This record gives sequence, structure tokens and C-alpha cells, in this order.
Amino acid sequence: MHILSQLFKTSVVAIALCLLVGCNADEYDKLRAENSKLVAEIRLLKDQLYELESKKQKDLQLVREIEIIQRKEKEAKIEITDIAEYHRDLKSAIDYTVSLANSWKMATRKSLIGEHLGVLRMDGKTITNTKVIKLNAETVVLKHDQGEDEFKLADLPEPIRKKLIHEPTILLEAEIVN
Repeated sequence: MHILSQLFKTSVVAIALCLLVGCNADEYDKLRAENSKLVAEIRLLKDQLYELESKKQKDLQLVREIEIIQRKEKEAKIEITDIAEYHRDLKSAIDYTVSLANSWKMATRKSLIGEHLGVLRMDGKTITNTKVIKLNAETVVLKHDQGEDEFKLADLPEPIRKKLIHEPTILLEAEIVN
């Protein structure tokens, strides 16, 4: 831009000198035409410079926006990594809890083998001298005076069922696992 300004000043000085020294009309017209041409080029260049400056500002704004997006992307990746680690730790804790619950259930079931339940009244029948000989998640095998029978835990009278399984714990476990 500085060069254009100098060129314009030189052109103006040449016209002024021509007027002062008294150059002929052809030379004067030629200098004026050249000056007008330079003035038009300067305007065009100024317009182009303005457009370039405007584009530069837009490009700088885009660069800033890209930097912001990249920073947010980096933060999101860190957060995703943290969430993945938390999920892994949580899954590990759940697996451990389920393992402990299963061990507890197995130990509880094993401890009930040989348990005497006394007299049971089920479906209008009376079963005497009952003893647990096998217990799993769904059924119990009872030995009694008339032989052995397998019963669904859900079909047993509530007091006996509560003795064989700890229902609140089982319900809580079902909520944890599901």
C-alpha cells in the first residue's frame, strides 16, 4: 500500500511540475490520463485489499472456532475415557457383588441341608417329619415319613419358604443384577 501511495504522489508531483514548468497540452493530457489510470488502480487495489482483510478476519474467526471445537473434542474424549473407566470399575464391583451373593446363597443352601422342618400342610395334605435333603434356587427336596418329594419353593407355605430363602435379600439381589 505504501508503494501505491508513493506512486500516486509522484504522479501528482509530475502534473504539478508540468503545470509550473509549462509543458505542452499533449504532455499534460498524457500525465492527467496516466494519473487517472493510477487513481483507478489504487481504488481497485484498496478494494481488493479490503476484501482480503475481510477474508483474513473471517479465516481467523474460523481458526478460533476450529481451536474451540478441537479443545471441546479433547475434553469430550477425556470425559468418555473417565466414563469408560467408571463403567469398567462399576461392572467389576457388580461382578464381585454377584459373586459374593452367589457364594452366600450356596453357603446358605448348604447350611440348610439336614434342617428339620417338622409338619407341613400343603394342598390339603399333611406331611410329617420333614427334612431338607437338597435345595436349589427353584426347588427343595424334602424327606418325610411317606418318602421324598421335590417342591417348588414358591409353593411352600410362607413361614417355611422364609426359613429356606431370605426373600428380601433375593429381591434386592434381583434388582442389583437387573
